[in-house]
Amino acid sequence: MGVLLLWSEGELKPVANVKLALGEILLDDNGEERMVGYDASTAPTTTTDTDGQFIFRDIPPGRYGLILDIVMSSFLLFDESSGEAMLIDILADEVVDLGNLEYTSLPIPQP
Repeated sequence: MGVLLLWSEGELKPVANVKLALGEILLDDNGEERMVGYDASTAPTTTTDTDGQFIFRDIPPGRYGLILDIVMSSFLLFDESSGEAMLIDILADEVVDLGNLEYTSLPIPQP
């Protein structure tokens, strides 16, 4: 769960009605994380509400990348402050609170 927010006109605004997904972490031959695979037909998905809030339910334990899916393309989200990919470890029967995810730009259509 979390809240997706975008800086616009000097203030944080919720990013409403966008699809988020969890992509599978793919490893190279040495077992190192190299990329996130995303299959829109099988990946766990959710949609942000009018306040930008989202929650994924009943996710199998594992490590996932947080994906922004805008139908024509999909993007692995990064933490703007650290530059690190949004990779999430999920354990059985655990709630992971991502808090507020604040962005200065996202590849989404503007109203």
